[in-house]
Amino acid sequence: MPKSRAKLVCGGCGFEAAADALLTFRCPRAKEGDDIDHIIEVSLLGDCAGLGRDGIDRVDHIDSGVDADCEADDPNPFVRYRARSFAYAKAREFGMRDADFVQLVRDLDTAVEASCGTGFRVTEWDTDAAFEEETSHPFGYKDETVGVAGSHKARHLFGLVILIEVAERVGLISPGKLGSPESPLAIASCGNAALAAAVLAHAWKRSLRVFIPADADPAVVSELERLGAQIVTCPRTPDLPPGDPCVLAFRAAVASGAVPFTCQGPENGLVIDGGKTLGYELAEAFEEGGTPDRLFIQVGGGALASATCQALEETLGLEGMPMIHAVQTTSCHPLATAFEALLREIGDDSPSPDFFHEARQHRSRYMRPVTTPVVSIATGILDDETYDWFRVARAMLLTGGSPITVTEAQLEDAREHAAPDADATGAAGLAGFLALLDQDELELGESAGVLFTGIDRNPEKP
Repeated sequence: MPKSRAKLVCGGCGFEAAADALLTFRCPRAKEGDDIDHIIEVSLLGDCAGLGRDGIDRVDHIDSGVDADCEADDPNPFVRYRARSFAYAKAREFGMRDADFVQLVRDLDTAVEASCGTGFRVTEWDTDAAFEEETSHPFGYKDETVGVAGSHKARHLFGLVILIEVAERVGLISPGKLGSPESPLAIASCGNAALAAAVLAHAWKRSLRVFIPADADPAVVSELERLGAQIVTCPRTPDLPPGDPCVLAFRAAVASGAVPFTCQGPENGLVIDGGKTLGYELAEAFEEGGTPDRLFIQVGGGALASATCQALEETLGLEGMPMIHAVQTTSCHPLATAFEALLREIGDDSPSPDFFHEARQHRSRYMRPVTTPVVSIATGILDDETYDWFRVARAMLLTGGSPITVTEAQLEDAREHAAPDADATGAAGLAGFLALLDQDELELGESAGVLFTGIDRNPEKP
């Protein structure tokens, strides 16, 4: 059996999961009222920790099962970057051949393509010469609106699907137990994450419960129903405790045995691993065509930015990363508030490892849920709190970046300028760039990059 190349640890308290506990979604030490930032994270070990994007041939797993047709430029990111994934590390550790893992991914991808018309493919980093001429800043973008279910969300969840399939095939999931085909999936969402979950559950032939607010978009609800999801409406009432009522209901379902099929790290840290594929693609593009000075990433719950920042740091190192800017709305910006609290404590000092460790021991000192109703056209980034806040805040601090809050007018302007057909949420990163441009805070000729992450499902833009 090959040696272990990855393990699961809690970034907040240091808990380490057993080698065969692949489905450790949440830290078992996390308790109600505990102020530690418990999030299960993947830690790459040994050779894996030093891999480049083409590191497949540098992992000593060569055997008769290697797929000779699987090259470093494979169009499927879950095949292309498999050497960096937790699912692959564990598949190899528990005896699965490389070729069998690759075939598993391809079979699942084929089912997804049959369900929604497209499978998982590497999305290109494009430049916009016209926009560069208009703004006097070199400009690049990555278009995730062409992805599965029209956004990046399915990447997070597909990584989890692969891991559960691996665990079942190597005998680590018993019939009827958590993760088995009989185990239901659950998610709290009324937008791109819910649609991604429904597409994957439909392709995977698994039962899915979706917890949605009372004002969910009827078009989204209709599509969820078409895909066979079980919908549970969760109104916001005065008798409920603070927080999103959909998340509260979702947590109750998970406590009753459902798989947290969600894009929120504290609820299921394993979904960050699949999202990292997007960051690996960016790192590859930057290595080939140059790294932008600034990268603008829209932030709601924070999983996208957390996964992207971790992948970039793994591959490029902090010194090779662009300045990271997390973009939220002026009506809902819990990450910006947390970042300001961090800055007040740091003062003129450089943040140390001890400072970051201390910050994760006192989460509520920085990250506090929004307590009043908020409204924005960027509905997908109105999370009550930035669940995956720490990795994003750390990346901004260490790269010299900062959070940016944008107005409704800036969001509208970004949606109109977006090269792909992105909605206001999906174009919010561009709104952050336009905000700095409006404030004259960019140096002449500084380059910028954004992620367009969600398709506009209403083609009639105002």
